[in-house]
Formats: sequence, C-alpha cells, structure tokens
Amino acid sequence: MTSSTPGRVPVATYRLQLGAGFGFAAAAAVVDYLHALGVSHAYFSPVFRARAGSPHGYDVGGAVSRDGSATAESWAALWYGWVSGSFLRAYLEEAGGTVFLPRDMGELDDLLVVHVLEKAVYELAYELNNRPSWVRLPLQGIAALVEGED
Repeated sequence: MTSSTPGRVPVATYRLQLGAGFGFAAAAAVVDYLHALGVSHAYFSPVFRARAGSPHGYDVGGAVSRDGSATAESWAALWYGWVSGSFLRAYLEEAGGTVFLPRDMGELDDLLVVHVLEKAVYELAYELNNRPSWVRLPLQGIAALVEGED
C-alpha cells in the first residue's frame, strides 16, 4: 500500500545490538546522546518481531523474540515510552509555539491521544481485512488508549 505522505528519510542511522551487557535500559539511556550526535534513526538488530501494523516502528507486540521465546515485556514498554517521549520532546522543540499546536498541555495531550487512536483504528481495519487472526494487537492498543494507559 502506498502512502500519500512520504516517510522521513534517514539522515544518519545507528544500529543497537541488544545483549546481556546492553539491554533496553541501556539503549533508552543513549537515545538523547545519539540524537545530539545527529542520529535520526536508531534500530535494533533483529531481536523482536514488530507489532503488526505499528505506525511508528519502535513498538513491539507482546515482546516476542524472533525465535518465539517470551522476553521482558516491561523492557519493551520502557523502550517504547522512552523513544516516544524523546521523539515528542524533539518535535515540540521544533514546532512549539506554532499556530497548529495547542498551547494548553491538556489539549495537546487530547490531540495526541486522538491521533494515536486514529492510527490504532486504522491498524484494526487493516488486520480485519488482511490478517483477522492478528486483531488482538490493535484491540489491545485501543483498549489501553481508552483506559488511559498509553
């Protein structure tokens, strides 16, 4: 499927290799440092399967490794939260004070929730049409948003 809006072109990428001495917490700790160096996109070597229909690429569903074994889902959630926050902070630094962003933080939060909810509903429709057995993942995301967990 093609998109009417082009994706961001990576300026500089950096590969993170997770292992016993460098886990999710260590990876989260270097996000701001890598950004300061000019790294626009960081990625992991294949450790996890991406969540089905993930609109941003740094969320993993169920934290299932490529070999099918369960992993520390809490670390995957930490990574998601840290990278999302880092992206939002950088975005607000660049776009803050513009007319298209609400000045009230409550309104901004509502706008972000609606945007993510819209993406999750799109994911649900995609999975219903293409992979019905995968609808659990976007439904979990929608439930978390409605319950205020995300």
